[in-house]
Amino acid sequence: MNHHHAAPSPNESQPPFYSNYGNMNQSNTEQYYASRSASSTSSQPPSDQIGFRRLLPGSAHLMPILHETPNERRVNPYDGSYISPLRALTMHLADTYRLVNPAFRYELSLNPRRVLTKPSKPAGNNGLDNEDSDYILYVNDILGGSPSSTADINQQQQQQQDSNHNNNISRPIRSSASHKYLILDVLGQGTFGQVVKCQDMKTHQVVAVKVVKNKQAYFSQSMMEVTILELLNNTWDPENKHHILRMKDTFIHHNHLCLVFELLSSNLYELIKQNSFRGLSTSLVRVFTNQLLDALTVLNEAHLIHCDLKPENILLTSLSSPEIKVIDFGSACHERQTVYTYIQSRFYRSPEVILGLPYSSAIDMWSLGCICVELFLGLPLFPGTSEYNQITRIVEMLGWVSMKLSSS
Repeated sequence: MNHHHAAPSPNESQPPFYSNYGNMNQSNTEQYYASRSASSTSSQPPSDQIGFRRLLPGSAHLMPILHETPNERRVNPYDGSYISPLRALTMHLADTYRLVNPAFRYELSLNPRRVLTKPSKPAGNNGLDNEDSDYILYVNDILGGSPSSTADINQQQQQQQDSNHNNNISRPIRSSASHKYLILDVLGQGTFGQVVKCQDMKTHQVVAVKVVKNKQAYFSQSMMEVTILELLNNTWDPENKHHILRMKDTFIHHNHLCLVFELLSSNLYELIKQNSFRGLSTSLVRVFTNQLLDALTVLNEAHLIHCDLKPENILLTSLSSPEIKVIDFGSACHERQTVYTYIQSRFYRSPEVILGLPYSSAIDMWSLGCICVELFLGLPLFPGTSEYNQITRIVEMLGWVSMKLSSS
């Protein structure tokens, strides 16, 4: 677990919905936006420009002429609206070039593909995978368009069904996606595989696609994540009210299991970092905690354990709202299947997991407590450097582990 607590840039912008230690209340926020709105809609020239013209009347022609409406560059050929110089040279740059040279044409196919996967040297799967069994991804490539062989899919699914026979888990995966996804950029890369930002070519919606490594162990674990998310999305949270990640689609692309999720925003660790590790206001911590308790209540009712709750796995839905969602159910399990002993990130690891004792959904509540303190302080509560150091820090603050827990 690498927790990079690097000093953030003092110029980093902050989301508008929170403030340091609650210094900006609602009335101050409303006044701030009201002043911004008033200044942006004023048609009077700034006082310094008026003074400039008065002092140097011979240079007045050098100043931009301010009209009641902005000085527009040209008309948008698509809808007849006006386009400002900034938009003409950015969003509508191709149209601007075409006005200069009618023969100009921009072809997306001529744009060189940018490789997103590292390392990018082909090593397996007919040259499609690298040495780490990651699918080599490029910008503007399509996911979901080329099905894997039926034999490979059947073999993978049969192995998964055999391993989960006692749990009655059996879910067919399509050989190709019902939708095609255009790769836009990379969002992250880890031990499980890669997450890329894509656009659904049918709905034009931007989504996040998790491309799992081409290895049976990762396929099996990711299939468990698929099963758990489908159970939560369809049975326990069908109306999307309990702050749990939504899964939109699953398919296999060139022997790689792909999971399609809703696209979210920054995680809570990035939010803490953006606030210079000074902690958030108690009111905002309360808002986040209520939502996390709601999500954990649903998991408890479903007899599921997340097993890796941490700030990095709690994402804002957008930078304009304090709504959050719990993600990454790759380590999640059923309460009757607590077979894994090395779970939870160290800073948020419960005493029973550290000591190798039986555990339940209570370990998620331990993680939540650590997260709440970190949101308020800006720093981890138990930043252990090892398993031994972690339990030592816990004992120094809370005392010895209870005999009831150790005897269980």
